[in-house]
Amino acid sequence: MKEKYVLLGANIVIISELFALGAIFFGSPSVLGVSASTLILGLVILVFGATFKEPLTEALREYRSSAEVTLTRLAEDMGLVPEWVATACLVSEGKALYVVSGAPIDCSEVVPGVGLSSSGPYIGMVVHTVVPKAAGGVVERLLSAMNHLSLSSRVIVKVRGEEATIEFLGVRREAADSLRYPFGMMRVLTLAHAASAVGSRVVLVREDLTGDTYVAVVRMG
Repeated sequence: MKEKYVLLGANIVIISELFALGAIFFGSPSVLGVSASTLILGLVILVFGATFKEPLTEALREYRSSAEVTLTRLAEDMGLVPEWVATACLVSEGKALYVVSGAPIDCSEVVPGVGLSSSGPYIGMVVHTVVPKAAGGVVERLLSAMNHLSLSSRVIVKVRGEEATIEFLGVRREAADSLRYPFGMMRVLTLAHAASAVGSRVVLVREDLTGDTYVAVVRMG
């Protein structure tokens, strides 16, 4: 949606209606005709603005969706689905490796792509992360990283020992839908950015999606 076109279209429609009422009241066919034409233009702009999508954004959305499905099919063929473990390994500053495996995995044994570790087969995907610098401890760093993702309207982080509970409130529909897949955008970004924020491996312990609230419990280290 393009808000400026929606507002422009709505304003034109309102003004056209006012002129049309005036034309009817004063009996001016010419003004009424112009008002009708302007009204149609306003409606066209309004509909265009409401349905507008950036071409590149739409293309990236389709590409991401195809990647999620393809990687999930690959995971199924490798026997990693439906029982799988999601891990994010810290590669370097600004880069993490999201791994789907059949059992807990050692980050020192995995590389990007399809591989075989002592724990069994796995699929690893490199994720570039952008984690803002945040003063404070683990909670503050995790909170800063999750808020930067803009996947929800609000984020709550709680840490107890080696486990962190990350709660996303008001999750965007597209992000929530991606959780159907092991390589879903929301899960991948959450774990990868958590690993970058805390500077260590992060393993998904459990998760829950209820309505527009997503809760991920991860183990750090």
